Amino acid sequence: MRYKPLRFELECVEPGALPRFKGFAVRGMLLRRLKERFPGFVRRFLYGNHPIPAVTQVPPLTDERMVDVGDIVSFRLNLFGDAVDRDYEIILALVDGELRLGSARFVLRRVEHAETGEPVWDESAYRCVKPEKLDAREPVGRYLVVTFTTPTYIVHDGKPRVPKFHMIVRNAARKFTMLHRRFGLEGLTRRQARNIIEWAERAETIRMDYRFETLERRSARLGRHVFRTIVGTFVYELPPEPPDRVGEVLAFAEVYGVGKFNTAGLGRFVLGEAG
Repeated sequence: MRYKPLRFELECVEPGALPRFKGFAVRGMLLRRLKERFPGFVRRFLYGNHPIPAVTQVPPLTDERMVDVGDIVSFRLNLFGDAVDRDYEIILALVDGELRLGSARFVLRRVEHAETGEPVWDESAYRCVKPEKLDAREPVGRYLVVTFTTPTYIVHDGKPRVPKFHMIVRNAARKFTMLHRRFGLEGLTRRQARNIIEWAERAETIRMDYRFETLERRSARLGRHVFRTIVGTFVYELPPEPPDRVGEVLAFAEVYGVGKFNTAGLGRFVLGEAG
């Protein structure tokens, strides 16, 4: 699957306060601007019964909530599938209108490729950059380290959970298949998904180092929603003989995120191997 990671830099022009976790504010700002400027983009990519092919990635939790004139706030936006060819619409929507995060006001100063630093837009020009292709991860060893870098909210059997490995993989496999099929690509077959999940269910959690973080979300439709998330590191002992396509699912999940509200930046993690 094609994807394009973009990094946006916003400069504060009117001081104010930001929420502790900025993901919901960034996603709300993007939706408001796109609805006003390019409603067709919203209908095509941001609503429906499938995962949203554009996810935000923001800095971790921080107690620094006040911003002053000239301060820079940045965020990353990962575009997937056909959405990679429509990045200019997102940029134009942010250039044209008022940008507010919390009570502060911003203007867009720069957009660049999030991994190479190649400029995409500044105040003088827009430059097209090629999308990336998500490749499968190399085979993992016996011990896998999963470090959640932003708050993560995984629900299993109807309840929020401290994640076991199979919960991460089950959630990632579902998002992987739904997003691929949305763009006419080959997702997981039922047999492949079952083999991956059954393999993941045999993994053991051998070490956990995490903390709970309480977040608050407000929306016009749902009102105030307070929920408890986790941030931290988990070490899993994996069973032998990983099944087909599990490397693709893990590579996708590292970029797309897992759990609820991943399109607002929750559920970001990095993978590593323990000795």
